[in-house]
Amino acid sequence: MREYETVFLTRPDASESELADLHRRLESIITKHNGTLLFKKDWGKREMAYPIRKYRQAVYHHYDYAADTGAIRDIERSLKLSDTVIRFLTVLISNDVDVEQRKKELADGGVKLETASSVLEDAVESSDFTSADAAAPAGDVSVNVEPEVSALQTEEVKDE
Repeated sequence: MREYETVFLTRPDASESELADLHRRLESIITKHNGTLLFKKDWGKREMAYPIRKYRQAVYHHYDYAADTGAIRDIERSLKLSDTVIRFLTVLISNDVDVEQRKKELADGGVKLETASSVLEDAVESSDFTSADAAAPAGDVSVNVEPEVSALQTEEVKDE
């Protein structure tokens, strides 16, 4: 089973019943195709970078789910036909996903991403590099760089 992520934008003036109906429809498509909804979050109303269908704001919705490829076709068809949805994007996250493990990861706040500072600290701790090495002058370092000359062959073109 594959893991997908779908983000879609709805009209800011859409009613709660329209949004509830849309969510219900998408969730039923996922379960109909033996899929599992891993994570769902409404990001709320936000200002867009540019107008879409004369709307400057939209309500953002995010779905993370595992399903077969047939579910994607039906989900995108449903989003295209909905008057409430103004834009959507579906992305393949993984070709093979362990649903139970992925649910736990998402419940814990997603996959822990390492920051650059933590990676740098780990690298310094594991190396033989000392602060004395950093303070020591590098000495006379010279680099001799020869320009690369490429041989171009030219051909005379005769006017006939």
